[in-house]
Amino acid sequence: MNLWADENRSWLGERPLVVIGERWSESTSRAGLPEVRRRPTRAYLTEFRPVLALRRIEVFRIIREAGLSLHYCYALQWKRLLQEDHRKWRIEGIVPRISYEGQWDGLDQVELLSDAILDPMIERLMYEVDEEGGPRMSCVLCVFKSIIALATSASVKSARRHFDRAEGIEATSGHYIKKNHPIKDIVACVPDQADTQPSARIVSLEGKVP
Repeated sequence: MNLWADENRSWLGERPLVVIGERWSESTSRAGLPEVRRRPTRAYLTEFRPVLALRRIEVFRIIREAGLSLHYCYALQWKRLLQEDHRKWRIEGIVPRISYEGQWDGLDQVELLSDAILDPMIERLMYEVDEEGGPRMSCVLCVFKSIIALATSASVKSARRHFDRAEGIEATSGHYIKKNHPIKDIVACVPDQADTQPSARIVSLEGKVP
């Protein structure tokens, strides 16, 4: 963003304002952020964080009340995470996290979680459950993403060009975004559109990431 701002400084005007959706509850590093400040690396930019003190659920509800839709990545990533929790429960016996009473009742007997089961569960997690954590709308190729989160991003058609570019960079540099796991292998794990569960290969890769 700094580079873009530098290149478009004349277009931005004399006092450009950068509005950022960071919140204190997201992490310890963000807990000390001020609401307004000059950008440390670009003093001509003023940063404004209007939702710093809000909970995640409060932000989601404000967006809904305004008649707007959340970015689709939230539902997509929540879907994959819930499917993975369900897979671990059925196959490995790891009981999933319970965010509200009755969330998983009887689902240990279901082989695959359909959209008919997942959609209302995700809707409730978004707008009725007051807890932090869960999916985040990070950069498409964020280095902090898990293997499953990266593979989920790669399943979005508009994002594939970024993964293609990353593959080229990895092939040229010899360095990977995830230790021992090149982007091309992560992309190869992307489930087909017809699949309702993350592939076993994604799960296998996920377990080996340091």
